[in-house]
Amino acid sequence: MKKLWLVRSFFAAALLVFFSTNAQGQWGGATVISNTAGGAIVPQIAMDAGGNAVAAWPQYNGVGYDYWTNRYTSGVGWGTAVLIETDASGTIAVDSNGNAIAVYGKNDGTRNNVWAKRYVAGSGWGTPTLIENYDAGNTVASQIAMDPSGNAIVVGRQFDGVRWNAWANRYNAVNGSWGTATLIETNDGNIDTGALVVTMGHGGDAIAAWSQYDGTHYNIWTNRYSLGSGWGARTWRYRTRPYLG
Repeated sequence: MKKLWLVRSFFAAALLVFFSTNAQGQWGGATVISNTAGGAIVPQIAMDAGGNAVAAWPQYNGVGYDYWTNRYTSGVGWGTAVLIETDASGTIAVDSNGNAIAVYGKNDGTRNNVWAKRYVAGSGWGTPTLIENYDAGNTVASQIAMDPSGNAIVVGRQFDGVRWNAWANRYNAVNGSWGTATLIETNDGNIDTGALVVTMGHGGDAIAAWSQYDGTHYNIWTNRYSLGSGWGARTWRYRTRPYLG
């Protein structure tokens, strides 16, 4: 049976042991942080400035995969694995105060939708929120980024029946709400699978980047989110490989 091991299974979590629990700069022992219900795979981890961290991973339930999480408290250790959602998989980010947001895709029987669930340090996980309402096709979350204040931006792909497009949505930490999912490009080419990323600055600005096919090549495009004005126009940055079929 597969288990999620802190050192053996993923490098980022091994860094958690290195920085947070061992002042001599040596590796600690591997720690199982998943339950034993089924095989746990492809984990992600995010850490705040105080050395607290949240890990999340899909875990096999006998038919498909559920989305689980566990929290590391600096000076205390790992808690107990908590189920975020059944039949789901996603991505996670943490702000400087240890609050986290998990974003995941879940199929409703017709299409894949994207949901978000927020963790508040000291309180626990809240209720899920649907963060897009695109019903023409499947929607997939690619990545989430948070600034130190807890604002977040999610980027993902939406299928319109012909191609995959790039979209984004923003979480406002001041009023505790999500905005409206917005397309951040209008090209005719497909967004490359797994090639859509986002990063946020300390002031809440963000930049998304992605790879998109133009009929001959894959090109790297970007778009910038500015606090107060929103997303700008997409910008071509780099031409990558030709399409090989």
